[in-house]
Amino acid sequence: MACGPARSQGRPAQRSRERARRQVAAGQGWASPQWHEAGWPWYVRRYPPPASPASPGTVPTEGRAMKSRMQPALPRRNVSIGRQRLRLAAAGCLVLAGIATAPAPAAGAETTLAAVRDLVKTHCLDCHSGTSAEAGVPLDRLLAAPDLEDQFKTWQKVAAVLASRKMPPPEAPQPAEEPRQAAARAVRAALAELARARAGDPGPVVIRRLSSAEYGYTLEDLTGLKLNLAEDFVSDAVGGEGFTNAGSAQFIQDSTLERYLEAARRVADHLVIGSGPLQFFADPGQTGLELSAIHRIQALYRRYGFRSAAGEGAEPFGLEIFPRAFYVAWRYEHRARLGRGDATVADLAREEGIAPAFAEHIAGVVKAAAPSFPTSEVVAAWRALPAPGEAGGSEPEIRAACAQVFERMRDWQSRLARSVRNDEEAAVLSEESLQVARSHAFTARFVIEEGNRTARVEFSVVSATPGDRIRPVVLWRDVRVRLRRLARRREEPQALASFLSAEEAGKL
Repeated sequence: MACGPARSQGRPAQRSRERARRQVAAGQGWASPQWHEAGWPWYVRRYPPPASPASPGTVPTEGRAMKSRMQPALPRRNVSIGRQRLRLAAAGCLVLAGIATAPAPAAGAETTLAAVRDLVKTHCLDCHSGTSAEAGVPLDRLLAAPDLEDQFKTWQKVAAVLASRKMPPPEAPQPAEEPRQAAARAVRAALAELARARAGDPGPVVIRRLSSAEYGYTLEDLTGLKLNLAEDFVSDAVGGEGFTNAGSAQFIQDSTLERYLEAARRVADHLVIGSGPLQFFADPGQTGLELSAIHRIQALYRRYGFRSAAGEGAEPFGLEIFPRAFYVAWRYEHRARLGRGDATVADLAREEGIAPAFAEHIAGVVKAAAPSFPTSEVVAAWRALPAPGEAGGSEPEIRAACAQVFERMRDWQSRLARSVRNDEEAAVLSEESLQVARSHAFTARFVIEEGNRTARVEFSVVSATPGDRIRPVVLWRDVRVRLRRLARRREEPQALASFLSAEEAGKL
């Protein structure tokens, strides 16, 4: 730190350094062990604190002594004396400006901040004000907004030149000794307080870059895709010691940057841009855009829809909402006994995780006054569910009973839906499916034994109460045939389809 004209190399400089080393060894220099023991930070120890343990309440006043103490830190270089003085004068006035809002002077200081301002106005502002301030230090503006922290090292130098009477320049009017030393004490007090406030602060820390594995995991978390990008990155090892976590010690090679850019291009290929938020799909390019659209449409159907039957080998899905809808209707029917008198069907449906509109439709069907057949059978089964508090009226039992009501509904649909021979069409239960004919003709070839004669078989059903207006419907399911032959024991019943060809069995 330069606090005066630089000395030329030679015997005078050597004698000065030897004298400084003797002073340090005697405990009188700027590196005195007494200040180290007091716990002062390293950047405050260079100058005596306001109340040094060696000399409480005093500061060095001998300019030559201070100069000799600072000499070991002087660099060996030749600097113009005039330029050096100008730089020291500007730095000294800068600290005086910073004292305007610095912490209060240490104990024993007799000069107030107002007096410091007066000193600056009297001896500094003639040269350091306005847009053409000397050395680029406009003290008139710094008086309004001083900042000790950003100019800490500069103020350290200024405190030294103030105490050694190097500022203002020798050709300028000089302030009295007491105001000068009071200003130096105030500067050191402010610096010491700032150092204590920032104790343990490491200062600026360079943010380190991610390792290859961390980079790959980050992209996986952001995109939801496992692209294995880290496999193409350069090894993180530096000198055989692995990845370094110190940002200031890291470096990046050209090849590493190229691989990062290539990874970004690969991620961008999976990007799907639409009217909503950004999304990423497993397949890249145009194919990925088309497949992602199909995937989103299917996701909408699976989330909000259901299908009970389908052709072309499609599977039913979403049918679990029926038992839950029956359960919602049961809870709404007995909401008062369940302590939910103010609940609506929509509220209960949202609790079950189903669409309110669907739940309201099912609740309306089971509460219909005169449902048609076979819906009436399903409604009757639902209405037979026990109420809360009755036998079988617990929540698990009611849920299981609602599942049975749904199975009964599906059984009716599968038995009464219109049968079709086109595998690409689905069986549909409609009003036409319930139009029952009085008779059906079915002709098939029974393969019983070789050489048997053609036999005619008729199945007929007669009502036990022919006078009633009810027109019953008979459903034949799993028809089984038992053959009766002469001189043989009665055979076990066999499925009718076992006696038919595959084509004729399909007509059943």
